[in-house]
Amino acid sequence: MLGSGVGAVTTFFDAHVPRLLHNAADPGAYRTFYAQQTKAVRQGLRRSGVVLDVGCGPRLLYHPWLGQQVIGLDPSADALRLNWKLNRTLHGSATQIPWSSCSIDAIVCFYSLHHIVGRTVTETLAFVEASLREFRRVLRPGGRLLVVEVSPWWPMVA
Repeated sequence: MLGSGVGAVTTFFDAHVPRLLHNAADPGAYRTFYAQQTKAVRQGLRRSGVVLDVGCGPRLLYHPWLGQQVIGLDPSADALRLNWKLNRTLHGSATQIPWSSCSIDAIVCFYSLHHIVGRTVTETLAFVEASLREFRRVLRPGGRLLVVEVSPWWPMVA
């Protein structure tokens, strides 16, 4: 639940860090789901100096370019401690990104948007909208938003 407050959410994500590590490390899952996606994300980040990875989790599946600064934002302190590819870590929420305006070249949401949920559809929509406003706020003019996401069974329509 990247969208809601950090308090109770941290416990949920911290408890699932081992599962996140296992799923990404499985060779079959990587080949089937992540190989092409990580390549596309890396290409999309080619000219980005400062990257914010929202919901970065315990590891980046893509390889940052040499000299690229990658800032990881996650509600899980444990995931941030394990993610050794990050230059900086932000323990927090996508709805209130603790970073200055117009300072990020690119934002990556790699399988993280579907975690921005609330207790109701209305609350979920509010969290998603708040997160998108924050993305717009921290991105520099001309910045890029790269999203890799699952296809839902029941699409959310606003």
